[in-house]
Amino acid sequence: MLGISHLRLPVTQLERSRTFYSHAMGFEILPIEKAGTVTLDALGIRLCLFVSEPEIRPLELAFQTARIQAAVDRLTAGGAVQEEPPHKTLQRTLETILRDPDGHRLCLWRRLREDEYPQEPDLPITRAWDVDARDLLKDFLRKTPVLFRDVARKGCVREAEFLTPSGACVDRRTVARAVIRATPRMLRFRVRGPLTEMGFDLDDFSEDFSI
Repeated sequence: MLGISHLRLPVTQLERSRTFYSHAMGFEILPIEKAGTVTLDALGIRLCLFVSEPEIRPLELAFQTARIQAAVDRLTAGGAVQEEPPHKTLQRTLETILRDPDGHRLCLWRRLREDEYPQEPDLPITRAWDVDARDLLKDFLRKTPVLFRDVARKGCVREAEFLTPSGACVDRRTVARAVIRATPRMLRFRVRGPLTEMGFDLDDFSEDFSI
């Protein structure tokens, strides 16, 4: 099996659905001629609209989008009807449900940003940590841009535990060193401000900044 090549979607009015999926959804109409059908490029999967009997069974299509509300506005202007407002799910996504002109369910979704989670993710620690060290890293992560926070969390924990001698607890100073070392060298200037605000003397970490 090489994957899904195309999806056939039954419609009652071909021209109406052609307009909706090409204009409102933004899919490109492909130059494939076949009576009673329209084929579109749905970003890697061919969506084949075909005229069906007047009574059709609604299907559900899911579309990932970075801007939920903008997509809703565009689709409702094109003839869709919103059935469920945007809501968070247990799978850490934000999704909304609409119906296209033929009643097919359209699920629009995106992954939640970390700052939208119901609670702060745990640190992926595997060793003993001082409470102050945990709090320090969590505070630093809150100052980290949300798009890079998960990578920073994993990298800092891994580096802090690597730097800590066997049998010892990870402490505040080691966390500060880990924050520096886990940050790409060309971006380390960005951690100077947060570390200074946390009470560290950056001169004590000149070796870590130079590595």
